[in-house]
Amino acid sequence: MNTWLRRAAYALAALLVVVLVGVGAIYLISGTRMAPVEGTAHALDDSQASVVEGQRLASAFGCAGCHGGNFGGTVLIDAMPFAVLPASNLTSGRVGGEAGDGQWELAVRHGIGFDGRPLFIMPSRAYSRLSDAHLSSIIAWARTLPAVQNPLPERRFGPIGRLAITLGQLPPVSSQIPDDVQHLQTQTEATAKFGYYLTRLCVDCHGDDLRGGPPEQREPTPGPDLSPAGRLGSWDQSQFMTAIRTGRRPDRTMLNDSTMPWQAIANLNDVELSAIWAYLSTMPAT
Repeated sequence: MNTWLRRAAYALAALLVVVLVGVGAIYLISGTRMAPVEGTAHALDDSQASVVEGQRLASAFGCAGCHGGNFGGTVLIDAMPFAVLPASNLTSGRVGGEAGDGQWELAVRHGIGFDGRPLFIMPSRAYSRLSDAHLSSIIAWARTLPAVQNPLPERRFGPIGRLAITLGQLPPVSSQIPDDVQHLQTQTEATAKFGYYLTRLCVDCHGDDLRGGPPEQREPTPGPDLSPAGRLGSWDQSQFMTAIRTGRRPDRTMLNDSTMPWQAIANLNDVELSAIWAYLSTMPAT
């Protein structure tokens, strides 16, 4: 073998080693982040649980959007070599049967699935502050759902998905929940504090500070600035509530129902919408 061929063979072998090491590192790191995690469920006070209230809250939070109209689960993403990601069957017909209170608490508030593995799409960052009354009502309602037998594919991540997990572009939901998150106590008045709690449901589109931002910083779609510095600065409370109830802005244009789930949010009652407005009105117009 001449010198040129020998050097080419060495270079190819070195490149192969680098690729194998890189692939191994990706699979090792992503596998660690996908593995079951320790989670301590908070003991729920279900003394105020209400099936009727749970149904209203599930509608307001848009649970059917991912879990299906019969809540038997759906396949959210089927795009290998990225991933196959199903949304769980929430009925007692799921594999493994009805979930316990602790499993529900960890899934909803902490992003840890019924099987103990971290979730990657569940909006637990928004739900982490749910009060015991709200969460226990949702659980009570879910247990009244007819059992649905709906075979779902196993969750799988392909090489692109594993790379995204390794690079932090697809972090586990459980890693995004603050350790010191506080669960709201029962509220009956339209206070700004209550409004802050409710607006945590809006952060995925409008940002943690609700001031909107560039598309690359807002998932799944960029939402506008909700502070008085944005469009809402020229609205009053009545116009805000009308927009949520009907989807129609004060200028008579319609909210885009494919990006703004106003039909779901319209299930919030007047006290809750007034509380949201109270909080938004306290934000500095900067």
